[in-house]
Amino acid sequence: MGQKFMIKLLKISFILIFCSCAYAQIETKILPGYANKFELPSFDEKSGYKEWELFGDEGTYISDDKILVKKMKLELFDGSENLVKKFTILSDSAELFQKIKSAGGDNELFVTGDGLYIEGKTWLWDGINKKISLFNGVKIDFEEEKDKDKSTITSTRASFSHGGENHVFEFENSVKVRGIHSDIDSDKLILITEKDSGVKEAKEAIASGNVLLTQEDKIATAGEIRLIPSSEQVEMTQLPIITDTKNKSQLFGSKIFLDKQKNYAESFSDKSTKAKAIILYNQDDTPTTLTIIADKIEMQGSEDKNVFEFKGNVKLTSDDFDASCDYMSAETELKNSSHELAKLFGKGSVNIRRGTAHASAKEFEYIPETSEFWLTDNAKMSDIEKGVFVESHVIIMLQDSNKALAVSKKDNPNSFVKVRILQAKDKDMSGNKISQTDIKSRQLVSTKTDDKIALNFVNDVEVVSGDMRATCAKMNVYADSKGLKDKTQITLIEALDNVIITQKAYTAKAEIVKIYPQAEMSDEEKKTNHTFTELLTSEEKSDLRPTIILPPMGNIGLNETLAAGSKADTIIISDRQALIEGADKDRYFFDSNVVVTGSDMNATCEKIEVIMKDNLGKSTKEISQIIATEKVKITQGTKEAHAGRADIFPAEEMLVLSESPYVLNKDNNTKAVGHRMTYRKGKKGISIEGLSEDKAQTQTKYKRPTIILPPIN
Repeated sequence: MGQKFMIKLLKISFILIFCSCAYAQIETKILPGYANKFELPSFDEKSGYKEWELFGDEGTYISDDKILVKKMKLELFDGSENLVKKFTILSDSAELFQKIKSAGGDNELFVTGDGLYIEGKTWLWDGINKKISLFNGVKIDFEEEKDKDKSTITSTRASFSHGGENHVFEFENSVKVRGIHSDIDSDKLILITEKDSGVKEAKEAIASGNVLLTQEDKIATAGEIRLIPSSEQVEMTQLPIITDTKNKSQLFGSKIFLDKQKNYAESFSDKSTKAKAIILYNQDDTPTTLTIIADKIEMQGSEDKNVFEFKGNVKLTSDDFDASCDYMSAETELKNSSHELAKLFGKGSVNIRRGTAHASAKEFEYIPETSEFWLTDNAKMSDIEKGVFVESHVIIMLQDSNKALAVSKKDNPNSFVKVRILQAKDKDMSGNKISQTDIKSRQLVSTKTDDKIALNFVNDVEVVSGDMRATCAKMNVYADSKGLKDKTQITLIEALDNVIITQKAYTAKAEIVKIYPQAEMSDEEKKTNHTFTELLTSEEKSDLRPTIILPPMGNIGLNETLAAGSKADTIIISDRQALIEGADKDRYFFDSNVVVTGSDMNATCEKIEVIMKDNLGKSTKEISQIIATEKVKITQGTKEAHAGRADIFPAEEMLVLSESPYVLNKDNNTKAVGHRMTYRKGKKGISIEGLSEDKAQTQTKYKRPTIILPPIN
């Protein structure tokens, strides 16, 4: 009623008017053509309460709907019977539009109230929707209740809606937020606050378009960021990235949630974008980078430590190794003003790659300070280039020293460290197939230096290679891969403490065994590679001498036939033994205090060589010749042979004695002496040879074959 009345008077009378209503009395003095120092109220059509009141130094009538106002002051009320004034709007000039209850102008506008200060240019006030819009040079200050500080938002354009339960601010173009917990730069910002509260207590802030969020030690970028300033919670979407300004670590994802009060962050994945963390730390004063992606990443921070959790399809890449698993956690600690990686843990389908080496397990742990990798539960490690494969309950890799330790499960008798080595082709063995060696024990220490590998096995050691099986308490395997592609050549196997070796051709026992798989030797003026095995006596256990058990021999020839039931394995004991394996024959060498037992025979000497050849039609080998030298003594039945050398040919059942031989027959108390004596199946064939004429000149005894018989009664 008051508004229409004022317009009518401005139009026709230019006189002093009094206008009254139920809630207010307004007096306006108007001079011809304009109104001076006027007041113009507006009341809510439903409640009748005053909702705003316009003041002006001058009011000029333009039309029924438009008035030009100078020195405008517009007071906005809460729309209740208490008439609480909420905002005051000031501008040097304005255009007032009565019908649509709005005002606007191209000059500066200032708004105060409810803890706000707003300024800007080119503005529009919408009284119906209770909204103020500014289109240039916007600045809004918020008085914060908690710390009596101010927060400021600037932009090119902005709007402020104040009619609902909350205040709603919308900012566009070059938006900058300063003075709250986080500084924000963006293309657009929507801020929702409760009435009479500041930005820090805002219900929600939504920044979009090239968003940059800056905190004390973090910078975040995203397409959109939603903040709850009161709880300091942030949700970032559209390719968000968080960067730690101290250590330059980064967090990526399709969506990132950040709770500053709890120092907690979450990163999520979608079909196109994976959650990713880049962790930078110093490893022995060397900058090192870990990049980890997962379905979800959680980060919990504290003053001196950050803990990351990676869940689902985890993949890690670094300067030194790559890894994948179902779950992973990482801890960084603050040391010397920078964060350093303290521990890395993973579980579930663990796979790790480092160079040509690959490892897998149910769990792993990496400790950078000691450069240790722990693989636990069904741990496996392989190096395809070296041809080495390891299985164990626990495998520990020491990167700095190029060592690895494998341990079986304690108190589990079925748990072993298992190693498989694929060797290079043996050029001198028939078939040219890659040979495979399997070793198991309770513990293994592996050392790698350039192309060389040393494997040290401890406790319950067992080795299987081809038809050879060996057991012992300790074993050292040395291998070399230089010049070999995808394979490793074993150069030495050293077995210690209660060593037992079994093969189709023999069984060997010793305290020390050394095996050289590719020993180069001269054979009939040719240099060929053979497996050379050496059996030695230990100084600590000198009473346990090397022993080899060979297949049974036939009749050695001293007697006509073997005694009934006397066929037995050939057992040879000496201080030192050696074996050379060849393509067509194997040669066994025994040295020092040699003792032989076998089928109806016993022998002692200082040295023996045993030659074994293929047994035609069978997969085993048989003794083809035994050469005994130095202080030879052989007994069979009642005969006892002595010589400097004895050659035994089991297949022919023949014995050849030389170098001052003689044979004693205890059955008839006779003695046969000669330069060379040959026995073929005992009595069926005996040949005794004398010395040649030139050698007979130096011989003083038994120049010719001699048989000494017992006295005749």
